[in-house]
Amino acid sequence: MKYIANKEISSIYEEAAKKLQETREFKTIKIEPTNLKDCYILTPQVFGDIRGGLDQIDIEPLEALGFQGVKKVIRSTNPKRGVIRGMHLQKGNFSQTKVVRCINGKVMDVVIDLREDSPTFGDWTGVELSPENNRSLYVPRGFAHGYLAAEDNTNFLYLVDNFYNKPSEAGLLYNDQDINIDWKSIFESYGIDESELLFSDKDKVHPTLYGLKQIEKDDLVSRRHEIIETIKDGLLAEKEQLELLKIERRVSDIDNVIGKLSNPKTLALTNGE
Repeated sequence: MKYIANKEISSIYEEAAKKLQETREFKTIKIEPTNLKDCYILTPQVFGDIRGGLDQIDIEPLEALGFQGVKKVIRSTNPKRGVIRGMHLQKGNFSQTKVVRCINGKVMDVVIDLREDSPTFGDWTGVELSPENNRSLYVPRGFAHGYLAAEDNTNFLYLVDNFYNKPSEAGLLYNDQDINIDWKSIFESYGIDESELLFSDKDKVHPTLYGLKQIEKDDLVSRRHEIIETIKDGLLAEKEQLELLKIERRVSDIDNVIGKLSNPKTLALTNGE
């Protein structure tokens, strides 16, 4: 399995990738669209001889896509196949763009567009990454990211353009029914039984998208109560008035999203626990 998604690739995204391919920044890199806006598959040209091969992705094409400079390089190791890491993201000022690559073994890399102003909000895509296909996946800010290790001894590399910030981290349950990632087909394509799946304790208890939005709404409502309690003589400072207005607008936006979601309950993980 090389690629799996919940929707076909739009001709708009195909055209955007074609225009990027024609620029000098992508002279030595093949860029392919996915079904998600701003999310691309990158395959660098390999220069080889009898010793082996050499390839590189320069910072210029990444910056052309919106990457804001490498702040950290992260490597994860997965001794056993069936490891699922995800779905992870950072919010607000600490959101991250990622460029991810498999340097040993094989993964099915899966991302979800969680940008509410995006035409592909709530959609997902999965791209197989391995040293053999030499692909990287460009994952914009506002996406949740995760992967399945499809082979033993799989090593995975991340380039990120923002630092880790614990208060800003968030996660989404990997099998949220509202997202409906086709994990069954992915597992079958690699001959992985669901009894083999391995998760961290943290990844087992991530909320669904419904739950994630409800958490944000609850935090905003709590802050609204704090502001209202500061009112003196029926008056509220201009700064607090503006904050209150922003809160009301954001709560309304969240309610609109929640109203479109069908599954408020958390699913049980299917790894025998």
